[in-house]
Amino acid sequence: MRRTLSAGLLVAALGACAAQPDQSAMPADGGAVALSAVGTPFLIAFKIPVCLVTLVIAGPVAGVASLTDRSSPLGGEVRDGLSDGINQNCGPPYVVSP
Repeated sequence: MRRTLSAGLLVAALGACAAQPDQSAMPADGGAVALSAVGTPFLIAFKIPVCLVTLVIAGPVAGVASLTDRSSPLGGEVRDGLSDGINQNCGPPYVVSP
């Protein structure tokens, strides 16, 4: 009986320490959450081949671009574009946000 009472008082004390949730954020509705749960596996399934194709194309192009003069603006722009494309196609987000 004492353990149950002590545990109940501990839980009540910890609950009193909790802060109120931020009221300015809009809660996600059920449809958005369901869409996120269903859409995330498809996003990952599509993202993997797109990322692989991007890397297969970007590798040789980066090799050719590195043969150009480093002070040339064209070589730098190509490498920057490849880096941005890889980041966009292979980077986050990895989940469909609600």
